Amino acid sequence: MEQPQPGRYQIDAARSTVAFMSRHLITKVHGRFTEFDGVITIADPIEDSSVDVRIQAESITTGVKMRDKHLRSDDFMCAEAFPHLGFTSETASRTSGAGFTLEGVLTIRGIAKPVTLAGTYGGTGSGDRLLATATVTIDRYDWDMTWSDKVETGGIMVGRKVEISIDVDAVKIP
Repeated sequence: MEQPQPGRYQIDAARSTVAFMSRHLITKVHGRFTEFDGVITIADPIEDSSVDVRIQAESITTGVKMRDKHLRSDDFMCAEAFPHLGFTSETASRTSGAGFTLEGVLTIRGIAKPVTLAGTYGGTGSGDRLLATATVTIDRYDWDMTWSDKVETGGIMVGRKVEISIDVDAVKIP
């Protein structure tokens, strides 16, 4: 697959998704962030490309108001004190075919930690767009989100691992 045209691309939040999944007891809880923005800069060579994304912590939603309020609280996102999450890439690498990795820094609750996103370039859409997906699994304890009730059997109620998946549709900036 060809690589995207060099240039700057604005993430189209209406056509993109920042979603997550975590375990709750034996079930999975799915959620997403509804407010975010970012710029993808495609360079030549592609390894010099970069991504910078900012997410509004208050926009977290799982479809359950009480749970969403708890996720915004100091037990998890601490959204009042830290209104934004962010990701800034430091290196981009091609893998195989349309695959790529982005190594960068994920900031949650004011704590910046290195992460590696695995992605797939999906093409250009209508020519002035860039389509891509990326995933990463994090340990929420690394960002001081350690709240969890214990259950009678000795396990924990909320899993430590959070799977993050991103579907991006970005428009080239003239």
